[in-house]
Amino acid sequence: MHEKAMVFNDTSRGPSAATTPNDLKSVQHEPVFHINLEKSIQQTNICNSYNSVTKIHQTYTQRPSLSIQILATLVIAIGLLGSGCASTYSGATLTELTSSNSTDLTLDDNSAALFASLINVGGLVGSMTSGFMMIALGPRVATLVITPAWLCAWMMIYFANSVPFLLVARFFVGVTKSVLEITPYMYVAEITFKEYRGALSGVIDVSRAFGMMFMYGIGALHLTWRQLALVVGTVTSAPIFIGLLFFHDSPRWLAGKGYFKKAFRSLQFFRGHHYNIDQEYKEICEQVRETNVNTNVLQQLKCLKDVTILKRLGILIAMTFLFQWGGNTVVLSYATVIFNETDSCTDANVCSIAVGAGRTVGALMFLVLVDRVGRRLAFMVPALFCSLSTFIIGVYFYVKNAMVNGEELVSVVSWMPMVAVFLFSFNTSWVVAVFSILPGEVFPLSFRSMGKAIVGTFSNLVKIVVVQSFPTLVTVFDYYTVFWIFSFCAVASAATPLFLLETSAKSLEEIERHYMNKNNRANGDTLVKDNCGCTDMQEEIGMKIN
Repeated sequence: MHEKAMVFNDTSRGPSAATTPNDLKSVQHEPVFHINLEKSIQQTNICNSYNSVTKIHQTYTQRPSLSIQILATLVIAIGLLGSGCASTYSGATLTELTSSNSTDLTLDDNSAALFASLINVGGLVGSMTSGFMMIALGPRVATLVITPAWLCAWMMIYFANSVPFLLVARFFVGVTKSVLEITPYMYVAEITFKEYRGALSGVIDVSRAFGMMFMYGIGALHLTWRQLALVVGTVTSAPIFIGLLFFHDSPRWLAGKGYFKKAFRSLQFFRGHHYNIDQEYKEICEQVRETNVNTNVLQQLKCLKDVTILKRLGILIAMTFLFQWGGNTVVLSYATVIFNETDSCTDANVCSIAVGAGRTVGALMFLVLVDRVGRRLAFMVPALFCSLSTFIIGVYFYVKNAMVNGEELVSVVSWMPMVAVFLFSFNTSWVVAVFSILPGEVFPLSFRSMGKAIVGTFSNLVKIVVVQSFPTLVTVFDYYTVFWIFSFCAVASAATPLFLLETSAKSLEEIERHYMNKNNRANGDTLVKDNCGCTDMQEEIGMKIN
């Protein structure tokens, strides 16, 4: 039986056998070669084999450098700036595109509805594509590859000379947008130090919120829909492409591919040269060894046979299903319609900008507080406030439409829907940010890329169903019933994080070790830890492979 394995210096031979930077060359064969697993187990001890790199007379800092991690996050977060712009592009341009006075292309009602929804259809395709790209290329290179396609999609809109061509361009914007929404979270999760991961991941969601505000802002300059496409395409593509050329691939992705020399250099690059990365590098290598990391799509899909991975996937799918039916996409997509129906805002467009501001403020607060309150509270409490918001909107519609003299009663509190939608938008930014972070944390390296893609695909599918069914639902059940359904689903979604580990301030390797230990306890197995705290998994790995 042959299996992928790594051969390290045998430290049992004495101090002289300790691994040095030059000795790493014997470890880092690219591509990884095959040896007999049983022979490897006899020759090496799984913990000592990942021995630290000896550096003589080196002074280390207690904490890793943050500057490189921040710069990398800011560069790749530009992709989410573009995502925010794409999400609000139809809202900023449909007035012009449907105007009978327009001298450019015009859309009828059916074409306008299709134009608005095609971005979600494209997102469904993009989510599936992202998994293949991240497995083969890694999140950084996948972003580099998709960025020119993103620019081309916007240029297709700019040069569109017919309605069908415009709709096709909108679809491709959705495809590329979805990839740019998934790869940044994966990249940031894998390059950042555990104590900074939550806050730096929050930067990405702040970028998305700013993208929404950016679109509203430049839309207020009365630019045409073609000019908006040109601005968004160029501003959100060139910086991210150029910037990422100066950074390394994720050390965890490199290790999973067997490129250990590059993984070591990448980790040292992101932590700074005055920080000792020995322990973190050892943990990454051990996870690669223990989980038998899978490097292609079929192998990653086989991980679904693992009950613990399947359970985590099911919880995240339930989370996105319930919260999407909690009104997330609907309330923000139909904010202008809600304001018009409730007569709560004299200028619906101005109110929509205020809602976008609420999401931006919420994202900024998340950035500051996420690592202090933890992932669970950062999801559960905002989800409950979202439920309260939709319940209030439902009460307002009930009083207005179903009660005698309801019009007179609601005139006193005409401001209520505006406040409720603002509150919903503010809290949604927290929920969306946590949900975007979790797949990159709770899935092991052997399933992370495909797991994130599956969750993203399901999320886009639910978005399409909810947004397309909303007009029919309010016709059949009325507004207040629909918003009370949203309120109930949001409450249900608040319970889902209780079934997941609190991942704040834990390394990705510590998270996976928790789930591995939990799985072994369920199977009646025991995990033996040696003096260095490493788990001896030799016999278990040999049994599974044989």
